[in-house]
Amino acid sequence: VTVGDNDTFPLWYAQEVEGIRKDVVVANTSLLNTDWYVRQLIRRPVYEYDPSNPANAPEVYGGRQWAKPSGPPLRMTMEQADSIPSYTVLDRAMVLRKGALEATIDPRRLPPIEGGGILQRADIAVLQMIVHSWPERPVYFSRTSGSYARQLGLEANTLSQGLASKLITTPAAAGGDTVFIQGEGWYDVKRTQALWDSVFLGPQSLIRRGDWIDRPSVGIPYLYVVTGATLSEALRAQGKAEASQRIFGTARQVADAVHLSELFAGVEPQPAPAVPLGDTNRSETLQTRP
Repeated sequence: VTVGDNDTFPLWYAQEVEGIRKDVVVANTSLLNTDWYVRQLIRRPVYEYDPSNPANAPEVYGGRQWAKPSGPPLRMTMEQADSIPSYTVLDRAMVLRKGALEATIDPRRLPPIEGGGILQRADIAVLQMIVHSWPERPVYFSRTSGSYARQLGLEANTLSQGLASKLITTPAAAGGDTVFIQGEGWYDVKRTQALWDSVFLGPQSLIRRGDWIDRPSVGIPYLYVVTGATLSEALRAQGKAEASQRIFGTARQVADAVHLSELFAGVEPQPAPAVPLGDTNRSETLQTRP
């Protein structure tokens, strides 16, 4: 689930030009507010994961076969899709249930309107995708979507992994590599570090370039800065001081390169606590630094 041009078009390019991960459905919430795009997602061919393409299988995801989905993400006729309203006014909390997943949509978190909050066509479509296709199709929210999952009542049902947040059932408690971060939701420390260290090329590319000219799109490198800073904080809380400081330093270099140094004004990496958090026998909540 993506929200705009900057997070959607690079993915479409990767799929349609480079042939990378065509099995992934990119659902853009801006376009989901139109009837033609919803129909397009229903008509889209169901592709199978292709592990023979090296670009499809970085080491962190390698060595596995993935089942081909049995249908499109929306199991609707065209008539049913066209009948999704442009918006509906939610005047009371609504509960979404799918298997073990249960989430409460609070109208106070939605765009306000007299009498409640607005649930737009895109929101209804995303919720329908979850009901129709999850967990057969894993559902991820791009980090560029900000608080969108939280807006839909899914804060306790997302697990951040790098630049995306995976829809999950709520864990019973934090574990060694899974922590809860206020405002972020559940956070996968091990997977995020593996992606940061061995998959993401953006941070080093930005550091080498040493500039970011287009200020309106500075949110793209900003996500790398925030991801690195959050990962550094999570590792520090686990007592992994060396990895924490290394990743903090890279995030700071990215910020300096793209003229976002003010994000780190007065902030220095902190020493690891004497007692590591994230012990498998303890449930911990982390607070992200501003």
